[in-house]
Amino acid sequence: MSITLLPLEDLSEVERRQASVLESNTLMERAGRDIADRLARELPEKGSVTILCGTGNNGGDGFTAARCLKARGYRVTCVMVGDEAPHAQEAKAAFEAWKRAGGAVVRDPETLPRADLVVDALLGVGGTGPLRGEMLDATIWYNVQNSLKVSIDVPTGLNAETGCWNGRIPGCSSDMTICLLSVHAGLLMNQGRDAAGHICLSELDVSIPLALTGIIDEDDFSHILEPRRHFCHKGTWGSLAVVGGSDGFLGAALMAARAGLRLGAGRVTLEFLAKDAPKVIPMSPELMIAPGKLDLPSFTTIVAGPGLGGDEEAVGRLAEAIECKETPLVIDAGGLRALAEHPELQDRLLGRRAGTVITPHPLEAARILKVKVDEVQANRIFWARELALQTNAVVVLKGTGTVVALRSGRAWVNPTGSAALATAGTGDVLAGMIGAFLAQGFDITSATLGAVWLHGAAAEAATMPIPADELSARAARALSMLRRAKLSWAEAKADPLDPFGSLALQPGQLVPAPVEMIGKVRH
Repeated sequence: MSITLLPLEDLSEVERRQASVLESNTLMERAGRDIADRLARELPEKGSVTILCGTGNNGGDGFTAARCLKARGYRVTCVMVGDEAPHAQEAKAAFEAWKRAGGAVVRDPETLPRADLVVDALLGVGGTGPLRGEMLDATIWYNVQNSLKVSIDVPTGLNAETGCWNGRIPGCSSDMTICLLSVHAGLLMNQGRDAAGHICLSELDVSIPLALTGIIDEDDFSHILEPRRHFCHKGTWGSLAVVGGSDGFLGAALMAARAGLRLGAGRVTLEFLAKDAPKVIPMSPELMIAPGKLDLPSFTTIVAGPGLGGDEEAVGRLAEAIECKETPLVIDAGGLRALAEHPELQDRLLGRRAGTVITPHPLEAARILKVKVDEVQANRIFWARELALQTNAVVVLKGTGTVVALRSGRAWVNPTGSAALATAGTGDVLAGMIGAFLAQGFDITSATLGAVWLHGAAAEAATMPIPADELSARAARALSMLRRAKLSWAEAKADPLDPFGSLALQPGQLVPAPVEMIGKVRH
């Protein structure tokens, strides 16, 4: 994981450790400098800035950034919100330094003219309760400004770890959030994804410890991005069985199977549970349709659940897939419903020796965990980890900021994707993609992280919903582009049938980096 997501208690420990070895206000001075550097890139010459400052150290960062910007010739005004002066000791020093520099401080932002840029330095990670009083008034003023809006650390009113609005009262919605020391998981999940805007990070020249949670990036599934060797055949890339497609739900299993083919499984066979299932799929003649029950242990990987009904036959077939203890298994959709309704199936998962991946959306996860869906959404990483422990599976908790969690406690938040994924069938496609990578022999963590990242990357630039079956084709093209980028002869060997032509990618060209590093960066 190239970018870790520190829990707040770990972040506090880093700050305490630095306070014991650095002179007072050193980190705040570094923060103010880096914030000012980044804001200056967005400002016109002699541009104007209004900074809303709270009474804690987030406000102190705002006053320090204001002083740095003023020294560069920008017109800066600070608004003191919550009291006449800051309460935190370092913030008091920053406030006095700003006044000594001739900086202007007002108490009511309504008295100010429009600024080119407004900054939210009100609460940062310290805000946990619902907004009220002056803080709420300042937030309302901030949101209606026709200016570039930037939050420091976390948009005011947002829970830094869950991405939910504290007390369900919306706070600051920003175009950019500048994080200090660590990015916060809540900026990538739930309402935080929209509230944060573009995310920047300054580590303030501090050595940041590794954490159990991080952001998925290409390094986490680098083996999948390696171009294939010429010396291979379809058997090299495994066989994938897709079990599902009960009456009325043939399309779900079909989309999972087509995703498996497109993402590289050597051979894909469908076992429909519908009584009058087709014998061949004209639009996908490469797919094999089983005339009856498949010999599941003979396959490299099994995907069970897309379009799976809830009758006795369907539940029994899922149980048989689970009993293939040496075969990697992906469970989705109807299979997850069966796990929730038949807890004994969860007990059987605990005895599997091969890896299992489950891909619930929040409601499916809540049903298995026997909690309310709001609880799952309010603490997505926690509940993904709990579900991994309960099922002995790699958990893919889908949604804004999809979470991948392992039984060991390791977890990742996915930065790719868009609202274009909010359409029927995209989850079936993801299950097929994970199955494809497992069938090809990739380890379960790489296969899952790679599929989740590419699934989101396929929708990154879309502004309208993508038909689910089109999504796997887009994901396959994205993978092809990334593999081609690894070849020094990419343009000379370009595929003339590829709609992307002979493009050789540069880092971040397919999907921009989720976090912009600013200040002095160690990596």
